[in-house]
Amino acid sequence: ARLSALGFGGAALRAPDAMFLNPAGAAYLPQGGSSVLLGYESLLEGSGRTAVAGFKGLARGAAGLGALYRYETGLKKYDIYGEIGDGFEAYDAAFIGFYGARFSRLDAGAAVKYIRSKLADRAAGAAALDLGVIIKGSDSGTDVAFYARNFGPSQKLGSEPAPLPFELGGGLNWR
Repeated sequence: ARLSALGFGGAALRAPDAMFLNPAGAAYLPQGGSSVLLGYESLLEGSGRTAVAGFKGLARGAAGLGALYRYETGLKKYDIYGEIGDGFEAYDAAFIGFYGARFSRLDAGAAVKYIRSKLADRAAGAAALDLGVIIKGSDSGTDVAFYARNFGPSQKLGSEPAPLPFELGGGLNWR
């Protein structure tokens, strides 16, 4: 929720939850340091989102594992005449491995993830890659970030291909 509230400025933050937007953001953790992230958001009735991640600081960066889970319950099916049928559920889950490296003027990161989606009685999975950098502006106090999310093949729910939502973005953090 915090990254969404900050708009694209969240892409330039160096914090544990940044791994889910720009993988370079979690590289800040010092050697020997560790961090755990647990989050839950109750969305509209019958839906929610959970995030779990753990990080360990290494000599020149950080590594971590994480998971995201979003679910919808109590959805209704309608037939071609508009009559209500049985209910169904849907979910999206992502399991993520992350590495971020620290350099003098920038942080860089990569995240490999497996995404699994289910809609009623159909399910699909796909692998994806996220890349990101944060260019540190030590003199100006401004950090600039760029990221690319969801490089990967389409999922196939039944006979329909469902492309991953590829995203290019950037952000600015002014202290």
